[in-house]
Amino acid sequence: MKLSQSREKRAITRTGSIIITVVIVIAAVAGTYFVVGGQPTQVATTTIVQTGTTVIQTGTVTTTGIVTQTITQTATPTSTPTGRTITTLVIDDFTWPVGNLNQLFAVQYLPWPNWMYAASYQTLVNANVSAQQETGTIQFLPGLASSWEISADGTTWTFHLKPGIRFSNGDPFNAYQVWTQFYGFYYLAGNSSSFLGSLDIFDTSRVVFGPKTIQTLNQTSFANPSPEVLTMMKDTSWPIYVVDQNTIVFKTKAPFPFLTGVLVGFEGEIFDAQYVLRHGGFGAPGQINPYFNDHPIPGTGPYVITQVAFNEFVKFERNPDYWAKAISADEVRANPLLDPGHFDTIIVNAKTSGTTRYIDLTTGKAHIAAITESNWPLILADPSYDYATYKTPAILVWVFFNMNKSPTNNTDVRRAIVHAIDYDDIIEKVFFGEAQRVMGPQAPVYGKYYNPAGIPPYEYNPELAKDYLAKAGFPDGTGLPTLEFNVNANYPAQIIAAQIVQANLADIGINVDIHVLTNDQFYAPYGSAQNNINNAEIIPHMAFWWGFAPNFLSPTDFWTSFVTSFSLWGNGGGYSNPTVDNNVRLMSQTSDEARILQALTEAQRIVADEAPMAWVAACQLALLTGSYAWQKNLIAGGFLDPNLSGVTEPPLLNTIRPASGG
Repeated sequence: MKLSQSREKRAITRTGSIIITVVIVIAAVAGTYFVVGGQPTQVATTTIVQTGTTVIQTGTVTTTGIVTQTITQTATPTSTPTGRTITTLVIDDFTWPVGNLNQLFAVQYLPWPNWMYAASYQTLVNANVSAQQETGTIQFLPGLASSWEISADGTTWTFHLKPGIRFSNGDPFNAYQVWTQFYGFYYLAGNSSSFLGSLDIFDTSRVVFGPKTIQTLNQTSFANPSPEVLTMMKDTSWPIYVVDQNTIVFKTKAPFPFLTGVLVGFEGEIFDAQYVLRHGGFGAPGQINPYFNDHPIPGTGPYVITQVAFNEFVKFERNPDYWAKAISADEVRANPLLDPGHFDTIIVNAKTSGTTRYIDLTTGKAHIAAITESNWPLILADPSYDYATYKTPAILVWVFFNMNKSPTNNTDVRRAIVHAIDYDDIIEKVFFGEAQRVMGPQAPVYGKYYNPAGIPPYEYNPELAKDYLAKAGFPDGTGLPTLEFNVNANYPAQIIAAQIVQANLADIGINVDIHVLTNDQFYAPYGSAQNNINNAEIIPHMAFWWGFAPNFLSPTDFWTSFVTSFSLWGNGGGYSNPTVDNNVRLMSQTSDEARILQALTEAQRIVADEAPMAWVAACQLALLTGSYAWQKNLIAGGFLDPNLSGVTEPPLLNTIRPASGG
């Protein structure tokens, strides 16, 4: 990750071991129209002293702002007349996608950021992004599926696909393609029953899918599969099966009411599986076919990738055969993810230098750019710019505690810490005031599934914190060892936030050493919750989890990831409570909403009381310490990722509208 990035992301293989390949996070209300906001904030500099390969900041150093750098502008900003028609849109993003352009990595929640989402790859089900922005509700609309129904027992989902759609290379989109894609993910996940969203919702005991199956599939056409292949695809003992070329069924082993939300995430992006088979196939578990790293698999969307300059840029051009190119403006307003797009060509650059991106934006070389941290006040100070922010935030930032190492294994020590932190100070000085207090583990965007117990966020109350510390047996910190607090050098603002926490804890007698580590060093100890429990001694007492967002639009994601012992990634402190585990599992065992909410209410109370994390904020800026900015006279707006920036952070390419109304 680059210094300008402000997210953490899980990259998980499900073959028995966990391979962490990237960190990002996750953001806010899916599909929001861009909103203008924010005021300039005072900034200050700080010095970090490096000792060996690990940077350690100790003592009581404090700061009043975010890390700054000097910007020397040698070019004169250009002003484009209002009404100018842009035919080629240029976007400067902060990084090349992790996972490159290979959509097979969706099984590992990559590529990220996925510039192709909605522009090239569409989903069976679309999120109603307008409703999310206007009312904060999550609803689903037809995408590549025209309709679907759920059986009375809540276990059988039948999707009716829109007929006549073709991928950009001319191959037909149909149920045979969808079937092959999902079982390809099953194979790449090591034939794990949890291949979809890491959720154990399918009975795969009768499934036989491996190299021989793939060889058989490669000998037929998905336009008209052979009788042998059709028999396999229609086998109803498998959890996903085909009824006919336009009908596919997902059968869960227990009621699972959140399947549509899972299908708008990484693995729900539909690609041409026939093309995959023609070009070497899926690969193998842990060895995904690299051909597609820079040879993107065709999709059904309004844009096609026509040029790839590795680690530099990707060029998108209109798909002349896009199936929805003639839909009306009213239809686009009702279902914005189907938008045919507003530019003939879109170029997305990967530029790691924040200074370069800022200069590109101000000189007109880029129309939209990722601007963060030290450059962000320059955007706030100039009224000619707008930027992306979230009305209902979902990018979470928190400090986790090592639950299995003294002294943070002491509940009262943790309670002392969560009440000693001045969260509002962090929000103002690090996130420019554009964040909200939150009580985790859920994000506010999930409505009734967010904080069902109605517990207020932890109060900044140093006197109460001192009381808890004395109750723990460490009055005024006497006898308490120095705590290790790890932060990631890739995020300068994280260092500033850690220094605020360090000063807050010093006020109640807790000494903290801040260890500023490289990205690889920071993430090296972590894996599944069980890994973190078993390796507690090499995990610090405290660490920042910096801007986490979902991999799909389902409330199961945060609950499962952060506070269960069966978490594959996200439970950094190794928190484990049997009641919480059982209550969270209920989300994939029943469609009874009242039962689920009752169970989550109990889990919420337990988690809040045991304080395994200090929930800092839900951030509203798309990049936490900045956002995607543009000149008002050039760009009118668009929508962000319906997965709350978990799949991609830049605006969805086909939804970006020029100010001229094109």
